[in-house]
Amino acid sequence: MMRRTPEEIRAKIYSKNWRRRELAILQERFGDEALFQALYLVFCDSNPPGHPLEHQSTAGDFLVDLNPSCPISAVEFLRTTLPNWNRSVEQLPFYIENQFGREATIEAIESLEADPEISESLSTKLSTCRYWLRVE
Repeated sequence: MMRRTPEEIRAKIYSKNWRRRELAILQERFGDEALFQALYLVFCDSNPPGHPLEHQSTAGDFLVDLNPSCPISAVEFLRTTLPNWNRSVEQLPFYIENQFGREATIEAIESLEADPEISESLSTKLSTCRYWLRVE
């Protein structure tokens, strides 16, 4: 298997041409960085081709299943993914919890909620994260 850029991996995910086994091999041979970036970019994409819910659900399954290391903070991850996140994709908050632990994930959510300039849409998505994680 040859090294792929995150953009190439994301394009293959969009075209449904990658399976878990192939991504696991990519992760094993080349590490977490490209895999994380590709899956992360699916959630950051404001104009994905086809069906965004389907793409995010697939990327979310891979994030939770393969659990690549997250090189950015929980707050930064949430700040950059939530604007385009489909709230039906429950895997996203579970991935953050797996990466950073429950307390750090709750603290990240609370930190973003405390921002006085938070949009109503982002506030709703943070509430949805709380719902999926069963946080009061």
